[in-house]
Amino acid sequence: MQHIIKSIKYTLTGLDKNPCIIYTGVGTFAGLKSLDENGISYLEDKNYHQFPPTLQKIFRENKDLHLCIILIDPMQESPIYMSTDNNLQKKLFNDNDWIHIQNNEIELYINERITVYPFRNSVKTEAYSRNNHNNNDYIDITNDLHELNQLCIEKDLTFIYHDFTGQDTSTYIENFFYESIKDHLDHIIYGFGNGFISGCYFDLTEPYGYIPTITEINEINERKVIKTFNIKHVLYNYKDVSEIISLNEYIHNTIDKYHPENISIIYAHIHQLKLDFETKFKNYIIHLLRIIKDYSDKLCNDVSDFDIDSYMEHYCLTQLSNENKLNIISMFKNKDIDIFNKTLYIIARYMKPKLKYYY
Repeated sequence: MQHIIKSIKYTLTGLDKNPCIIYTGVGTFAGLKSLDENGISYLEDKNYHQFPPTLQKIFRENKDLHLCIILIDPMQESPIYMSTDNNLQKKLFNDNDWIHIQNNEIELYINERITVYPFRNSVKTEAYSRNNHNNNDYIDITNDLHELNQLCIEKDLTFIYHDFTGQDTSTYIENFFYESIKDHLDHIIYGFGNGFISGCYFDLTEPYGYIPTITEINEINERKVIKTFNIKHVLYNYKDVSEIISLNEYIHNTIDKYHPENISIIYAHIHQLKLDFETKFKNYIIHLLRIIKDYSDKLCNDVSDFDIDSYMEHYCLTQLSNENKLNIISMFKNKDIDIFNKTLYIIARYMKPKLKYYY
């Protein structure tokens, strides 16, 4: 991955004022193809993980945009599907041929304003506990993602990440990096539908599969920046003006900045946020409290052979911020008898603003 990041930095040299997007997809093998009337296989837009329809739209509408795509999949085909897709070629690249470059360090495909980097490996991150195992077949990309975040913050680039493997990792990674990216959630996006869409296959042509965008000019460096509508970014910023404006008015004022065609997409994102919150609160947070209550009762009864690992599923904790997650884990390690009440307070404090905003 370091060779890819180095290449991206080199590719962006001289594009100081152009809008740039870095898109990273995990699980991007073009597997679920359909057959046309002639029996020829093709990839429908709804399953086009390598170049999702929303990115195609942004690429088509911004003629000075440069796009870097990182395709992560140990099964990634060679050549990559999008470089052999005649329909995509005619639609976006004016039948220009792809240039394929490969050496001992890196492989890339280039066509007009786009550079694609295959990364044929299985990956994991520190943010997702199920991936934190000693498996040498998995490459830890935590530091690489951090570097990409920082690059996008420093250079006013847009970063979009999504995991198509069926593992609900995107929001966990966002939570892991939250303190460093919380001011930039309008151009650093972890997961489609503001991070609330998961699964191997979902319809990328549905409203939640699109990313509403506007183009802004950075007054300092004059760079054009692709900014995205992210309801979590809106709610985070609302706290600064909550005393002078209602939440509904603030949200509507933000929505008004976007083209009318984005309205249905934006409301689909807001609905998805509420649905995701309700589902995860019921399935994870309440479950977490039950586990900790059981554990605290056993500590009070001085049961020393309590098996933390069998009762404590760390993926429940990933619903919380990284700071709260580490705090609760520390209480487990220290066998804090008051762990239940303290955890209940942490969750209540963490959830209070969410309940206020969402309902």
